[in-house]
Amino acid sequence: MTDVPAVDIDYSVFTPEAKTPAGPSEQPCGRLRRRQLADVRSRSVQWLVPGLVPLRTLTLFAGIGGLGKSTLLASIAAGVSTGEYGDPADVLVLSYEDTAEEIWRPRVLAAEGDLTRIHEVYVELDQGGVVVLPTHLDELADEIRATQAKAVIVDPIVAAIDLDLDAHKDQHVRGVLGRLVALAEDTGSAVLGVGHLNKSPSKDAYIRIANSTAFWNAARSVVLVTEDEDEDQRLVSQVKTNWARRRPTQRWAMRQVVLPDEIDPETGQPITTCRLEFVEDVDDFDISEVLGDRKRDSGGAGATVRAEDFLAECLADGGWHDSAGLKKLAASAAISERTLKRAAQELDVEHDRRGYPGVTWWRLPQSGQVFSLNVGPTEGVAQPCAFEAGSQSSRAKRYGEETTGPSGPTDDDLVVGIA
Repeated sequence: MTDVPAVDIDYSVFTPEAKTPAGPSEQPCGRLRRRQLADVRSRSVQWLVPGLVPLRTLTLFAGIGGLGKSTLLASIAAGVSTGEYGDPADVLVLSYEDTAEEIWRPRVLAAEGDLTRIHEVYVELDQGGVVVLPTHLDELADEIRATQAKAVIVDPIVAAIDLDLDAHKDQHVRGVLGRLVALAEDTGSAVLGVGHLNKSPSKDAYIRIANSTAFWNAARSVVLVTEDEDEDQRLVSQVKTNWARRRPTQRWAMRQVVLPDEIDPETGQPITTCRLEFVEDVDDFDISEVLGDRKRDSGGAGATVRAEDFLAECLADGGWHDSAGLKKLAASAAISERTLKRAAQELDVEHDRRGYPGVTWWRLPQSGQVFSLNVGPTEGVAQPCAFEAGSQSSRAKRYGEETTGPSGPTDDDLVVGIA
């Protein structure tokens, strides 16, 4: 057998100074082991927030800046502190953009959280001022154990990564996140990281997560916070889940809250802040509608613009029409309900709800003219709908004098289709 020549290895390339976090030489050196799965005890997945935020791993909350990700996390933190998701527990907050005085304390109070259970983690200013990963992982572990915290919020998570590392490189990000997840596993806590979306026109959430794709891949649950057609509402959508069935999209409302017991020391006035409140589950939501460019589709014309054309033609007679029938007809034309509602908002469509069970009626704004996006404003000329309705629909039955009032037709006039 030929002798293998000795090779001199420069181990300095594996040191922390070489900027390869979590590389082989940084891990505790131990012997390779194996075990049979027969010797492993099964256990159920444990949750911080059922179905949405699992314990012992990383969940990523992503979205465009300013839409309420931090506000949502303040609501979750408040719920954890008061026992909304189980026994009351502590929460650690590592915030790199928002202060405790102006943002976190007021928002947690607005969400009726227990301030004694929510802790800001920071570094003394003479030591640099911010928590850095992986440098402070051991100290962070100590804080989790000292408080028995069930949640650690890192907002935003990319800001926690050592500046000497590259947040766009999978190897660097995976090295840090892998050790952060190992910490979560060891302490039984949930890590909630905040991420952002890039400016890609893609409708694929995986593509839209900013920086390295390792943020997506390392997280066992990814949640997007996006705007709804109502500027005071947000959509919370789980777009990735490895440990459970995907939860339906939820609609949350942004509410302004005045904290009368919190007085600004400079103005002497009560503090005003905000909170997110759960409204409802949304069954028919397609996340691609808020991720892609709303002004473009495969044909070069915007989906909303096409929906506006459709709606303007169907409502061009100026009468009241059953919104449920419009939605069904729009669906047959491959226009989603969300897009139709957005088009209605753009056209300033008037709506009226009456009867029991309630029926909602739509019409174009009444200003002496009837509008059609295809032909422009006309004096009292009803433009035909380009999509045919059934013979028993209100497209076939025009409402005359009995439908001129804002209340729309009587219950006896309700018909199938567009009303």
